[in-house]
Amino acid sequence: MNETARQERNRQRLTECFPASGAAMRRVLDRMEGQGFRPRIQHAWRSIEEQEQLFVKGFTKTKFGFHNVTAAGGAKESLACDVLDDDHPLSPPTRYMLALAMAARAEGMMTGILWDLPTTLAAGVEAALAAGNIDAPVKVGFDPTHVQPVGMTAKQARSGTRPTFAGAGPSTRSASGGGSSTGGGVATATKMHVVVRGETLSGIARQHGITLARILELNPHKVANPNLIVVGEKIRVA
Repeated sequence: MNETARQERNRQRLTECFPASGAAMRRVLDRMEGQGFRPRIQHAWRSIEEQEQLFVKGFTKTKFGFHNVTAAGGAKESLACDVLDDDHPLSPPTRYMLALAMAARAEGMMTGILWDLPTTLAAGVEAALAAGNIDAPVKVGFDPTHVQPVGMTAKQARSGTRPTFAGAGPSTRSASGGGSSTGGGVATATKMHVVVRGETLSGIARQHGITLARILELNPHKVANPNLIVVGEKIRVA
């Protein structure tokens, strides 16, 4: 794709995003371009029907995700973007995927670079990200070009919760105008996660873009029995 077409595509796709997410995503793109990459937003918003078709074909594991978020009036409010390397759209190099993960984290977002990785491989990715080493020879997770907010679930987004990106990281607010949330699985300003029914430590780690090993490192009292968590318990996530 030529440069004019790439930039226009990105501009159009960002209009499909919830404004705060679109602004954060623009900053992610700027960070990538500043390193010489040519990021292209392949997908932002998509309908639930399109999502279900992708689910049936095995391209996604969810029937409703951050891509499908819609405002009460029907406006597109995607909270996620799939950001391909325009120079290598079918097989982005590892250095691109690591750079994207770093750019996303810097803007209070996350990618799927850790998803479904075993602990040992995830630890290698975490080490590369911590060192800022985009040339590290690591194996990445199943969706490394997918970018979404941290500290919230698609279920919460569907019910009206939206992210904000003030300061060093995101907080969350209700679409109806409520303040920062401290429950329902949303990370608070103190980086503590409040457990809700049905959650697991590995699921909590995924919500916050970190590994289960990192959760256990931050919460050493959970090492003996990581499967035992209770509703209302506070889990440190950063």
